[in-house]
Amino acid sequence: MTQNLDITLREKKAAHIKHGLLVAASNRMLEKSLDEISVKELCDDVMISEGTFFNYFPRKTDLLIYYVQLWSIEVSWRVTHEFNFSTQFEYICEIFRLTAEKFIQGFKIMKEIIALFAVTQPNYDTIKLTRAELVQAFPNFVGIDEVEPLPFYETFRPYLLKAVNNGELPRNSDLKIIELGLWSIFFGVPLLIPMEKVEMISYLYRIELNIFWDGLKKEK
Repeated sequence: MTQNLDITLREKKAAHIKHGLLVAASNRMLEKSLDEISVKELCDDVMISEGTFFNYFPRKTDLLIYYVQLWSIEVSWRVTHEFNFSTQFEYICEIFRLTAEKFIQGFKIMKEIIALFAVTQPNYDTIKLTRAELVQAFPNFVGIDEVEPLPFYETFRPYLLKAVNNGELPRNSDLKIIELGLWSIFFGVPLLIPMEKVEMISYLYRIELNIFWDGLKKEK
């Protein structure tokens, strides 16, 4: 693909290793928690030294931050390139639907991410995504390396701003309060769902979002 042409061999190698470590961790977390998985196990899976691991991920939990960063870029690309909704609310709902897909694919890793966010404010500065890493993770997403990354907690901000501008939301809307409500749904619904009911998460997300959005519109 043309987006590979100006990526150096060194960058490609680093991206390959980091992606391999994330895949190895995701696979092992189907059975065990991240805390129960040793760095040595992950290194053996990817055939690197433990020193190399810590060059890329200073802490083992940085793998979860890396996962979140990739999720954020993937969602931004997909809602922009795959859909053409008439309202900003539908774009927000699609972010939740795509997130529900992630929960179904890897319930345990998503639960660990929620647990991490519950006890700490992740430092995204320790893990920087490169163009090579985006191409490695999403080889068929043309132009994904050009997506402008947003801080995680600003994921919904562009859609809320447009919703205010187009009249979907009142002009005097407090976007920080609305974001707080959306994140409460985002993190809260999965916490209350047992693993055997994970298939319901998309349905429950949509119900809660409909109730929440209807309440916001009544504030007009």
